[in-house]
Amino acid sequence: MHRKGRAVVIDDDLMLCRYFEHVLQRAGMDVQCTQTGADGLAAVRSEPPDIVLLDVHLPDEDGFSVCQQLKADPHTEGVAVLVVSASPDTYIDAFRAGAADCLAKPVSGSELTARVAKVMAGKTRSEELREMSNFQRLDAQRDVTSHMEHEQERMQQAISAMDRTIGILGHELRTPLAGLRVMSEFLLTNPNQRVEAEHFVQAIHDEVLRLSDMVNNLLESARINSGEARWRWQDVSVLDVCEGAITLLSALGSPDVKIVCDVQPEDMIIRGDADALRRLVLNLLSNAQKHTKAGTISVHARLHHEANEQWFELVVADTGSGIPREVMEALGVPFALNRGAVGDDGNSGVGLGLSICKSIASVHGGDLTIHSEIGQGTIVKSRLRADLECAVSPNANHLMLEVSS
Repeated sequence: MHRKGRAVVIDDDLMLCRYFEHVLQRAGMDVQCTQTGADGLAAVRSEPPDIVLLDVHLPDEDGFSVCQQLKADPHTEGVAVLVVSASPDTYIDAFRAGAADCLAKPVSGSELTARVAKVMAGKTRSEELREMSNFQRLDAQRDVTSHMEHEQERMQQAISAMDRTIGILGHELRTPLAGLRVMSEFLLTNPNQRVEAEHFVQAIHDEVLRLSDMVNNLLESARINSGEARWRWQDVSVLDVCEGAITLLSALGSPDVKIVCDVQPEDMIIRGDADALRRLVLNLLSNAQKHTKAGTISVHARLHHEANEQWFELVVADTGSGIPREVMEALGVPFALNRGAVGDDGNSGVGLGLSICKSIASVHGGDLTIHSEIGQGTIVKSRLRADLECAVSPNANHLMLEVSS
């Protein structure tokens, strides 16, 4: 905090009020807690604070109304309002009501302190602006307004993206769940139809595996993209990673598809996150396996040097049906695909697996290259740094595509 400030908390949850009071007092602020909109308005009007921490749902009126009343009163319009809500859907309404920022419940102490410090710094800056010449003040205010508009636009885009994601997930889950329901109802009402029963049980099993894979990929994608991913860097045996992935997927694949593995040298050790590298190999193998009805899937791993750097190259190649050009353009973009990532056999996918692979390669300082020929197969090559001591910031553009007709 740049200076000691005063805050008024308006929240009907007494425990949460006390928590906010404790955190802000430790940050050096004077804090007054109220539990209703009316009491909060009275406290603010009596002695305008620097910041109001405002809950959306209050027993006598909603937080948006309280915020609007504060902003409409010349005596309190300069008070910064931070809206606290468990639903991101309320953020746009909060900004429209005049809120300076929004916090998502549950609120960590560090996040609350950081957001309040940012607002306090902004208030100090605003006070300095009042001492500047009119021309300078207008220019600075334009910059602040532009920044706020940019932040609000970014928030709206994030909410729109979340809405699209929820819609796509609903679509992806609704059809298979309806199929599972129909098949299970048939089994319950026709217990003596053995042939059909065996067919439906197998279909149910396959669909459950597919849905489980999609949910696992969704959770992994959310973890990586949240910015909260914790990468566990260690020495990793490439042979163990590759053979473990092959063993797991061989039991699920077709007997007409042979998977071969060639790691040179066999005792290759690289630095990285073992779980993430295992997920990378699993996802690439799974994609190849889903769309190779017969033939070979090969996994090759090599270690080489460039200048003073060690690089690990992983190549997963299949003899499947190849990737159509229109599908290639959407590869690596979550939820962009309405069909399988490769091939034309009707396997469904939403593009999460390759998006995860792209992120894993990026934090290991590398990239993905995909080359495909229709009717001939697909080759996915991943180049990763083998000697990094920690994860690097992901680069969303580390994906190169090649397709031949």
